[in-house]
Amino acid sequence: MELFYSVFYSFSALVNSDMAFLFITLLLALIFSYLSPAYERRQRQVHVTTALLAVFAIAIFLKPLLAVPRPCQLGEPSLIACPLDYAMPSVHSAIAFALAICFVGRRSFWPLAVWALAVASSRLFLGVHSPLDIFGGIALAVFAVALADRVIPAAAVLHHRRRLKAGHRHHELKRKLIQIAFGLAALGAALVWGIGAAAQLVAVCLLAGLLLFHLKSMSVRLPVIDTLLIRLERADAPPGLGALTFVSGLLFSLTILPPALALTSVLLLSLSDSVASLAGRGTPHRLPHNPQKSYAGSIAFVLFGAPAYLLAGVPGVWMVLAAAVLESLPLRFDDNLLIPFSGIIIMLAGLR
Repeated sequence: MELFYSVFYSFSALVNSDMAFLFITLLLALIFSYLSPAYERRQRQVHVTTALLAVFAIAIFLKPLLAVPRPCQLGEPSLIACPLDYAMPSVHSAIAFALAICFVGRRSFWPLAVWALAVASSRLFLGVHSPLDIFGGIALAVFAVALADRVIPAAAVLHHRRRLKAGHRHHELKRKLIQIAFGLAALGAALVWGIGAAAQLVAVCLLAGLLLFHLKSMSVRLPVIDTLLIRLERADAPPGLGALTFVSGLLFSLTILPPALALTSVLLLSLSDSVASLAGRGTPHRLPHNPQKSYAGSIAFVLFGAPAYLLAGVPGVWMVLAAAVLESLPLRFDDNLLIPFSGIIIMLAGLR
């Protein structure tokens, strides 16, 4: 045990050095990008670089906005000198997990996932981050990779992610009902046990989802899970992608946003967005600026977001309206990630 403690302390101290951590991250990115098949190597390198730069850019923006102090700044013990900057989100964790997520569907994912877990654990071990900071870093990593997918099309980089077989029925209603049930369960957990406990439960689900998504990207047969994915995933999406982005949106909401806006965001993700999607199906009256969306869907989104007033008061109402506008725009970005971003807009506007 003493040997393990000594080795892990040395590792944690090494990773805590920004220069050493950046050097190791870039080295890992170069090595595993080079090990990728030649026909996707260049796209992979650009994709990884874009994701890591997105983590840096978003973290620099979020840290002073959220202004969450580190545990050691609040008097908690730490094994090193307490850093002077803010805690949320953990940039070390975000960078490590973003690198791993970029290689989902490749054998390189396994060592990079171990690296990410080790880095996140080292931040807790040193006492410079709380678990909530780590979960925020994981959520940021998913957002950054999703943003990189818009710069480097996912079809070009992640072509190996097979989609559901043609001919399987598309059970949109069942999929949305499960989304509503899971989201409302997370909302109930946050109200009863606190946002921190709810974030822990959602983070566990997200990590499990990443693992399953990786296995399905590798075409691993998972009998029971395969049946669920066939019945409950969108027909035009890689198996499990929709559920993964939904859970990522929940985790981002619970970790990054202030409590009242976090509860509002979970409500919108689970209930409003699901009902809006169902209400807008097949309706002829489409939005003039976005034919993919309908008037019925937008109205349903706002109506079923009305309980946000009970959760957050007037700021909750503003967030519902901001999310409805964002959701209606032709941004080609997943609604599960856009809705939590509306909470950031409310914070910037000083309406929280």
